[in-house]
Amino acid sequence: MKSVILKQEQEGILHELSRSRDVINQFITSCSHSMRGPMKSIKGLVDLLNLVSTDEERAVVLGLIEKSTVQMETMLDELEQFMINSERSVEARRINFKAVVNKVAFRYGELIRKNAIRLTTEIEQSVPFYSDAGRIRLILEHLLANAIQFQKQDVADRQIHVHIMASPEEAVVEVDDNGMGIEPGALQDIFKLFYRATERSAGAGLGLYVVQQTLEKINGTAAVESEPGLGTTFTIRIPNAHSLHP
Repeated sequence: MKSVILKQEQEGILHELSRSRDVINQFITSCSHSMRGPMKSIKGLVDLLNLVSTDEERAVVLGLIEKSTVQMETMLDELEQFMINSERSVEARRINFKAVVNKVAFRYGELIRKNAIRLTTEIEQSVPFYSDAGRIRLILEHLLANAIQFQKQDVADRQIHVHIMASPEEAVVEVDDNGMGIEPGALQDIFKLFYRATERSAGAGLGLYVVQQTLEKINGTAAVESEPGLGTTFTIRIPNAHSLHP
């Protein structure tokens, strides 16, 4: 019996490694195309920087260089996060959702202020909750970054609301924004590998795919509701692994 279980575990590991290798190969191919644009832009902008004469013009060019650099950095971050999630085993520990949310909000604090976004949080946790804190934080980071990136630029009242309710059975995490929303035809594809619903996507289309793969590791699920021009709500459900910690 033990040999059968061991064989199944080995097959599972080999399958995971094979899938990771395929994704990495696809990512390299995708990156070679996706990163070529920003790299050419940076080269052209550096040449342009030597031609401009005023501080205002230099500021504009430097801003465009920074934007292209961030785009390439985001792609590499997405790949790194995918590889870490694929290789690291699940560690179920007691989670303080308020502390996790505060860390995520702090990481994106400057970006939130820069975009004049009002971030509100509501944490309802009165019971012990166990899961993989690192993976939950990764999920929240992607969802918050997504909500920030796709805010509407022509409105003053930009809002993001994070609501978490933990029970003995599960945690329900909602990330709600009043941003640009997602077209109905794109909703079924947003969790697919390398899918980019809009040109405003900074990365290579790995962000929400990483969210889905990370949720699979902790037996969670994701759902999304959105209306173009009104906003988007992501709902994440994560089972409480308290049975592993009586």
